[in-house]
Amino acid sequence: MAAIYQTAYPRIKSDITEDELGDVYTPTPEDQKFALRHCKRTSASFLGLLIQLKITQRLGRCVFL
Repeated sequence: MAAIYQTAYPRIKSDITEDELGDVYTPTPEDQKFALRHCKRTSASFLGLLIQLKITQRLGRCVFL
């Protein structure tokens, strides 16, 4: 069986730089509008939805924890 780093599946790096954090994982206005359509801004689900959205955009698949 191939090691995870030898596969075609993308994964989140364990050492993310500040630049990458700002460029890749900061929600865009469109992401925020999407989240606001589905939950209240003050709820924990708003933050959870944004996190799941950015991870899905980065990996190309949903991650279920």
